[in-house]
Amino acid sequence: MSNSSILDQEKFWKVLSFLTDLNEEKQFSKIADELSISNWELNSFVNFLAEVEYPFTVEGKGESRIFHPPKRKPEYKTDFSLLEWLQFQAHFPKMGECEGRVFHDGFKQKLKEIENKFSHSDLFSPAATLESILNKHKPTLLDENDKNTKAILLFLEVAILENCVVDVELEKKSLQMFPHKLVFFDGGLNLVGEEISDKCLMNLDINQIHSANENEEGYKPQYTKIEIDGFIESLQNMSEDRIRLVLKISAQDNFSLNFNNIYIDNPCLFTNPTGDFIWAGTLEPSEAVFEWLCELGPAVEILDPSNFKIQFIKYCEQKLKKLA
Repeated sequence: MSNSSILDQEKFWKVLSFLTDLNEEKQFSKIADELSISNWELNSFVNFLAEVEYPFTVEGKGESRIFHPPKRKPEYKTDFSLLEWLQFQAHFPKMGECEGRVFHDGFKQKLKEIENKFSHSDLFSPAATLESILNKHKPTLLDENDKNTKAILLFLEVAILENCVVDVELEKKSLQMFPHKLVFFDGGLNLVGEEISDKCLMNLDINQIHSANENEEGYKPQYTKIEIDGFIESLQNMSEDRIRLVLKISAQDNFSLNFNNIYIDNPCLFTNPTGDFIWAGTLEPSEAVFEWLCELGPAVEILDPSNFKIQFIKYCEQKLKKLA
């Protein structure tokens, strides 16, 4: 099949959409008029539907032919195991290469509906959290204080699994907390849980926790998983620093998807009319993002936003001064 195949033609999807959306009988001649196609073209499309086993019927002959749509239209449902669903989601960023192609638009909308339906098993945000946790556990010779953070992180992971109340010590106060989950946003790991005395949800930056210990007190959680996820989403949406970064990729082989603790929301990769690869993703500017772009070097060009481009240039200038 050539690159300019019928699947890329708007007419193909327009006619199929019209025919499969019909809910009542209609004369062939009226269908052809409404679609602005010839009778022989309509015949070919109807024969195509027969080949893919669309259960319509045709009544009459010649100009009096009538298209009868099925009383019950076929639906194709595929069951996924959790592993298969996660593996399927991992393909989503790659599907961005189909952005702008006619056959992708309707499918993309369907994917969004399915993603929302099964948002409780979203791959990307938990994967970013897991990657950050694993990186925190890696040994380092540069920061001795990081050992304390690792110990706290290990303890909190166990506390979450065992549904334990914990005593948390911050710089200027202490509190009792029922930990719900570790999440990655605002450029780092955060602990989300219920403050025992006020029974309210709160968010703590892991790096602000000086110590954490088990508390023997029993506690029944007040919030459901849906409420907790809603709280986390509202926190993420409150960040005014999030931008939609758009890059032009001049050397796709050198374009690394190793984001190094950068949480990317709605990433996509597509080709513009001139054949350039364009990557876009929503993120919060940080030193990790600047370092990632430095590593990519001439393989990418920042197209938007212009303010971010200026910030990146200043970051590179400061980095060069330190090296000089």
